[in-house]
Amino acid sequence: MHKSHVRHERARRSGNPLKARSGIASSSTFARAPEGCENSFFYRKTPIAAVERLDSGQSLFFHWIHRLPMNTMSLSSFLHYQVARLLPGVLALTTGMAHAQSAPEVVSFTPQGESRRIQQVAVRFGADMVRLGEADAPAPISVSCKGAGTEPPKGRWIDARRFAYEWPRDVPIGTSCTSTLRDGLKTLDGRGFSGIAPWEFTTGGAKIAQTLPGAGHNRVKERGVFLLRLDAPVDQASIAKHLQCQVEGAAAQPMLALGREAGIEAMRDYSPQFPEREWESQRWQAWACTQALPNDAKVRLVWGAGISTNGVSSKADQVLAYSVRPAFKLTVTCGVLDGVSGCDPRNGVRMDFTAEVDTSEAAKVQLTAPDGSAIGLNLPSPRGNSARAYEAPLTLSTNPFPASAQDGGMATVSLRGDLRDRDGRALANSADFPRRIAVAKLPPYLGFVQTSGVLPATSETGKPAHLTVAARYVETALTAKAIRIGGEGGTTAETTALELFRTHESWQRNNPTASDAPYPLTQALGTRLPAPVDLGLTTSGARTEFVGLPLTRPGLWWVELDSPTFRATRSATQRSALQRGTLVQVTDLNVSVRAGQDGLCRKGSSRKSRRSAGNPRGHHAGQS
Repeated sequence: MHKSHVRHERARRSGNPLKARSGIASSSTFARAPEGCENSFFYRKTPIAAVERLDSGQSLFFHWIHRLPMNTMSLSSFLHYQVARLLPGVLALTTGMAHAQSAPEVVSFTPQGESRRIQQVAVRFGADMVRLGEADAPAPISVSCKGAGTEPPKGRWIDARRFAYEWPRDVPIGTSCTSTLRDGLKTLDGRGFSGIAPWEFTTGGAKIAQTLPGAGHNRVKERGVFLLRLDAPVDQASIAKHLQCQVEGAAAQPMLALGREAGIEAMRDYSPQFPEREWESQRWQAWACTQALPNDAKVRLVWGAGISTNGVSSKADQVLAYSVRPAFKLTVTCGVLDGVSGCDPRNGVRMDFTAEVDTSEAAKVQLTAPDGSAIGLNLPSPRGNSARAYEAPLTLSTNPFPASAQDGGMATVSLRGDLRDRDGRALANSADFPRRIAVAKLPPYLGFVQTSGVLPATSETGKPAHLTVAARYVETALTAKAIRIGGEGGTTAETTALELFRTHESWQRNNPTASDAPYPLTQALGTRLPAPVDLGLTTSGARTEFVGLPLTRPGLWWVELDSPTFRATRSATQRSALQRGTLVQVTDLNVSVRAGQDGLCRKGSSRKSRRSAGNPRGHHAGQS
């Protein structure tokens, strides 16, 4: 019997068949099965040479062979016994073998395409290329650049898979570079690269770093000059070919190059002290559209992609958007009253120019009141030697109309001579002048100058207190309802006084329909307060005037006005906001204070001429 068969037989009889060694004869073509295992699936199919090649007898498959039970097994039993234990390892071995045979790859390379600022080139591989710590190992890539002033980069390994080239400073604009893998480059496990195309990157051509006027400016002049500061030297011929001025709704037009002197002159509109030596050192250029730009048009300055530096151009256009200023015009506006047509004569007129105007030119505008009198203009101070490029459209205001204008009429705005802006443009709407504007006749009005407060019982001249009333175009004889709320009224008067104090200013807004009747709040008070007394008020019935309503006794007074003419001319909306009642405290308590040179009070004294029956707390006999 073969020696291997003997060993298997001994293992089988000992009851521990898993310790049996495989009975494989190195000189046989196929592995010889132990006695009783001739029909085993593996022993019938596995060549001895294949088993011995797998990792010198220590492979997973060889381990599988010598761990097989030696008793007879069917194919089905064999699979059930082995699959769950061996399948994960078989899959891992198969994947590892496939990975070992695949070609390595470059995971990433930066930069690619166009990048304005380049100082590093970095590449990352999908497998280890050098041993960890070998930062000075040979470079895996080469970089070749074309451009003026480009220094050679220095390379280093960052780790086993990443490599970087670095320049001491940014690569100059107008540089193009190509990078390729080193010939014969292999991974650390000996695999080579194939099919990797070169990488190309560029800084592009010169671009606009600054413009005057700045991008988005909405007051570009019709013959405006565009001052451009470039970020790099440029191929001048490429600008003339690819720089365009595009007006919305029209075909693009080429731009006209201006000379150095014209450019510096335009620059001094922005910076009066601009040093000429900086024109070249900062790479300024001056360009203008070949045709005059229409007012209020949208304009785009297109710095074309074909503009180059050292023959290197960019991938995309650089577009700057602008708006052309409006035509030079003068508009006249004024404030109006609700429901009344025409300008409010109590205010002046506003005059808006769409461009900057010198003071001497603005003085050519004249406003004449309905009675023929001239109304003065509030002119600005003359400007000094300041930057002129950015316009400040001028707005003028006039003095109020004279009192006679309250009767209404027609005012006139006229021009004395040819009016021009600071750039010499004539007024586009000069045909609108002289222009007549309506001045409204002010509607009737009746109200208190002060809605609430405290009045001294006597003035400095010894006259009794007067509550000031404003009246305009109302009846010549008016009646005011007045209630003096004194301490004799008891707690009801106190409660009502507090209620009035808190709500009298908003009462009419909260009760709009009650405002249609005369003296609405006095009527609402009913019997909670003493009966009101009538105070006569005489007016001229004409323009705005201020009339005093005498309050001869100290105390807390509720006063309400009424004018049928005033009520009749107000709209429903305005009625709800009328203020025809007020709460005022007339007091005979006077306080005087003296202060020394140090600003501190030296002496304070107060005097009370007599106890006031207006004090709600006073209930002494003899008070009236």
